[in-house]
Amino acid sequence: MMLHIPNRITLQDLLSFIPEDDIPPSVSWVEDRFITLPNDDELIRKPVSETRELLNRAVASIIPPDTSPHSDDIDKLDQFYRDHLKAIHMHG
Repeated sequence: MMLHIPNRITLQDLLSFIPEDDIPPSVSWVEDRFITLPNDDELIRKPVSETRELLNRAVASIIPPDTSPHSDDIDKLDQFYRDHLKAIHMHG
């Protein structure tokens, strides 16, 4: 397949792109493995950034970053998603 020169240049640019922004981790490390969150109605009344931080900390308490989840961790995470679906969709 032949690519036109502009398409080839665009593809080369996309493939060679290296972002310069520092991207914060999507999940933060938490020492405490037992975080209690408020209910979803309370969570969605908080500022978005605070709700995201709380949700991220809760996920990290279930499956810490740089670890491999076990089946019981996956079950806990699944339950977490079901329990906080409203807050996750509104602020996640």
